[in-house]
Amino acid sequence: MKGKFITVEGIEGVGKTTSVRVIADFLHQYADVEVIATREPGGTAFCERLRDLFTREYHEPIHVDTEILLLYASRNQHVNQLILPALQRGAWVICDRFTDATFAYQNASGVSLDRIKQIQSWLPNIPTPDLTFLLDAPVSLCIKRLNARATKDRIESRNADYFSQVRDNYLSLVNEYKNRFCVVDGSKPIQDVHAAIESRLSMLLKNHVDC
Repeated sequence: MKGKFITVEGIEGVGKTTSVRVIADFLHQYADVEVIATREPGGTAFCERLRDLFTREYHEPIHVDTEILLLYASRNQHVNQLILPALQRGAWVICDRFTDATFAYQNASGVSLDRIKQIQSWLPNIPTPDLTFLLDAPVSLCIKRLNARATKDRIESRNADYFSQVRDNYLSLVNEYKNRFCVVDGSKPIQDVHAAIESRLSMLLKNHVDC
């Protein structure tokens, strides 16, 4: 049986990394499947090197087209080296950000949606997630959480207006792909966030067993 592909999306400071661990722990406990947690950019040794290039702060401005080409170079390697082989052998893959993040972030950086779709069309093997969790919270709360961190990378250092546009772009994607997205209120207490995620996972597991 083909594996399932779950992605977790949201702006910086919304709690994605913790949610990926919650999903992995839940599946390990209740599903008799191999579980792989990964992230974008990143996921393989080569892709992690590209992530470092993407997130590091430079004196030289990075052109928006350079950003998106780096992301898709990493994604192509990630998909073909890790994600597709895992899904084909029946593993469940959980990815911290995927293509939705590119549409949300790079569009906020000034790249048109049509241009992003054109670049994505170069890579025919990109899988569509079976389920995408969008953790959503007010930008002001996420900025407050970011400011509590010891360090911030190049993307995390961007301003509230930028993250507001990213959030709006995510919500537009939810409206376009309602059947794939599960929106979770990331401003609620962490136990409520985890309960909402686990409830939706229970439904996915039931449907998977019934198939």
